[in-house]
Amino acid sequence: IFVSLLFIPHLMRDPSPVLAVTNPQSFTATISATVPDLSFNPPTLLTPVINATLNTTRPVFSWSRPGPLPTISPLSYYNFIIDGAVFATSISDSLTTQDYYFYTASASAGIFNLLLKTDLTQGYHTWSVIAFTENGISSASETRRFYVDSISPYISVTRVDRETLSWSTTDPSS
Repeated sequence: IFVSLLFIPHLMRDPSPVLAVTNPQSFTATISATVPDLSFNPPTLLTPVINATLNTTRPVFSWSRPGPLPTISPLSYYNFIIDGAVFATSISDSLTTQDYYFYTASASAGIFNLLLKTDLTQGYHTWSVIAFTENGISSASETRRFYVDSISPYISVTRVDRETLSWSTTDPSS
């Protein structure tokens, strides 16, 4: 063991070269590839418009199909996002009309409509739509902000000049 320990440092100082290939050769080749562009335009949001003030707690949301349509992989479905959370998922691009528990969705001539069945709270909200192809490639629309103000203010008129009135916003017939 002692003699081999003395011999190992000698091998470390003077290693002999070992060739993996005795007759190396080199070749060159030109390779070209085209990567298809799978991106596509996002859906176009229609209503509610940017910074709209709505007097209903159940607005209709509308968007149009992306144009031009993706060429490599056809559109498959849409996800509808409200206030940063997915509210409706997998709305088919071939949809005509469908009634779901929380909303009704319909489409005609490339225009999609989504009607909520639950009330939105008073105040600011955001919405957007994401389109997906059959290959799972997605394109997100802009995010729009709108305001819900559906509570009429209370106004009561009891006198105008010398005329006595009984008018109130709580009684439309007055």
